[in-house]
Amino acid sequence: MILSEFKYDIFDILIGTVYFAIVCLICKLIVDIVKDMVGSLVIKCVFDKIKISDSDEIVYGCKIGNGIVFNRETSRIKKFNGKHMDGMTDADVKAIVIETSPETTLFPTGFGGIFTNIHYIKIVNTRISKIKQDHLLDFPKLRYLYLNNNEIIEIPENLFIHNPELEVIDLSFNQINYVKKESFNGLKKLRFLDLRENIADFDHATSIEGVKKMIEAME
Repeated sequence: MILSEFKYDIFDILIGTVYFAIVCLICKLIVDIVKDMVGSLVIKCVFDKIKISDSDEIVYGCKIGNGIVFNRETSRIKKFNGKHMDGMTDADVKAIVIETSPETTLFPTGFGGIFTNIHYIKIVNTRISKIKQDHLLDFPKLRYLYLNNNEIIEIPENLFIHNPELEVIDLSFNQINYVKKESFNGLKKLRFLDLRENIADFDHATSIEGVKKMIEAME
């Protein structure tokens, strides 16, 4: 009788252990799903031909609506919804444009893994205050970067080290008060740099050489 009761006790313990393990696994799956839903965004994209600012060049790109907000550290673009123009695919997308999103405080991430041929990024009229090297890591073909009219406060060292094709950078009308010569390392093709209307006075510097000279004078 005692042996029989002992067998039942072991059986109950095993059942309880398996049940507990299953509950833990389900809870983990639910947490992962919720994290993915909270941290990832599915963005509606309007695909169209886009004229590059201050240029006659026209490229195929994605315009993101004004109502989209990027304001969580974990926020990243997981997927784009939208109908491509005839004959076009994600591989043909060369431009990303986000205009007038005053609630956006963080640089959007994730779209470099979806559109792998980006040449032109325009993110303007937001409250983005920081830009990091990692934000630009997925854009080795980037030629034009327009981040004017935001709230960026500094340009870190080697910010553009993964973007050797950059020709034009517009960081005007931000709040930049700190920049070093090393911020522009590797930009051998840069031909225009706009840093006007920032806290630091770069109003007359529109080239990498001009900016470096002004930085040297300030140091």
